[in-house]
Amino acid sequence: MTALVDFLYARLNDPLLCTPLRDLKAKRLIVELHTGDHECSTYDHNGEIDNCTWVLGDCSTLQLLAIPFADHPDYRQEWTPRFAVSIFDGSPSPALQD
Repeated sequence: MTALVDFLYARLNDPLLCTPLRDLKAKRLIVELHTGDHECSTYDHNGEIDNCTWVLGDCSTLQLLAIPFADHPDYRQEWTPRFAVSIFDGSPSPALQD
């Protein structure tokens, strides 16, 4: 892991340090970077990271950003990453464990 990844994990585990407005703006920029066909690290069907994959459409990053909105009536089940289904039932997901 890089120092930035370590830093982000530490901050994301402390909700008092993340302001909602900054979080929202950052997520909007992430979505902007992932619009259209692009290269991105994704999760494969086993939940393993596949670095630098050419993605046609929605990537794992966008799917993960959409998870908090899964209860919204416009959310589509096909947006749920296969490896992350356990987020909804509370069981640990290997791809998301420390």
